[in-house]
Amino acid sequence: MSWSSILQTILSGILGGLGASAMVYGLSKHLGDRWIESLKARYSKELAELAHVRAVLLSDRQNIFSMGATSHMAVIAFDKHIGFCEEYLEVTTKALQRISMAPSTPQEPLDLSGFFLVRQKWSLWLTDGIEGRLDTFESTIKAIAAGTPLVDDAGNAMSNERSVKTLIAGLRQLLATEELTALRSELITRSMRQRDTAQS
Repeated sequence: MSWSSILQTILSGILGGLGASAMVYGLSKHLGDRWIESLKARYSKELAELAHVRAVLLSDRQNIFSMGATSHMAVIAFDKHIGFCEEYLEVTTKALQRISMAPSTPQEPLDLSGFFLVRQKWSLWLTDGIEGRLDTFESTIKAIAAGTPLVDDAGNAMSNERSVKTLIAGLRQLLATEELTALRSELITRSMRQRDTAQS
């Protein structure tokens, strides 16, 4: 065996190995690219389905909100709640005026029957939760009228003026005034967006 035949055998082995490697690389690249393309197609189909499901859920949620907030029953319940709040606030205002005058003017005990009458009139529209919180609110007013002051977080007695402000803030929270105002703003905003979209 001559050097040339040995060299030829080595070179053919190297070149054959390179050719086989190139062929394996090309085949794997081709198969890999096809596999990646099939994954892309599958995932883009899944993403499109998810986007569709999301759009349907958002639409359903919007419809439920709109129906819940603008249905006849919702409008009636809202109007009844507002009617109760206005009458209850009138009775509360009278009681708080008496409380704020109490230190300077001797008066007879505070009559809380107005609270009972308003609550009785609107009882169909009051939940048990609201009734319980109203009981606590009215007990607080009665205690203040009897001379027991409200105290702040440090345990110091509040002035009558500060007690009245605290009670009004508590009543606002109890009757969900902030939430109803936010809901009203949200309805107006959505209505304006729908109008603008319809006009576009």
